[in-house]
Amino acid sequence: MAKVLCVLYPDPVDGYPPKYARDDIPTITGYANGQTAPTPKGPLGFKPGDLVGCVSGELGLRAYLEKNGHELIVTSDKDGPDSEFEKHLPDAEIVISQPFWPAYLTAERIAKAKKLKLVVTAGIGSDHTDLEAAARAHITVARRLRSPVGVNFDGR
Repeated sequence: MAKVLCVLYPDPVDGYPPKYARDDIPTITGYANGQTAPTPKGPLGFKPGDLVGCVSGELGLRAYLEKNGHELIVTSDKDGPDSEFEKHLPDAEIVISQPFWPAYLTAERIAKAKKLKLVVTAGIGSDHTDLEAAARAHITVARRLRSPVGVNFDGR
């Protein structure tokens, strides 16, 4: 199956905060227009309120991907020729990165990534990917604009 290379923020240096800011926010079960909130089935891969956008949080993807036969590599080491990112890029089929901690996919890196099919930004933007080189290599470049509760960040 696929090798997914995920580049995320390093874990907080001083450990996790003892209380998350969203702990006091009430659980949303529905919206004013009558639409109900998403109700995921099965394990989420994380506990609501956990920091999923850092290395140990793994975007909550590990259990799902491994259950379906995929390999997940998660690192914050993304710069330099000896980085974990460079080490795993040649056989990665999917790269997931973040907009404010991007793994830059230059034309040179794309040329090394012979199996790469999909580049996803877990957030907004795609300016850290050489779009022309990605198009020449037939790599799909996507970004996630929707929040987990269905609010569109792009105003739609």
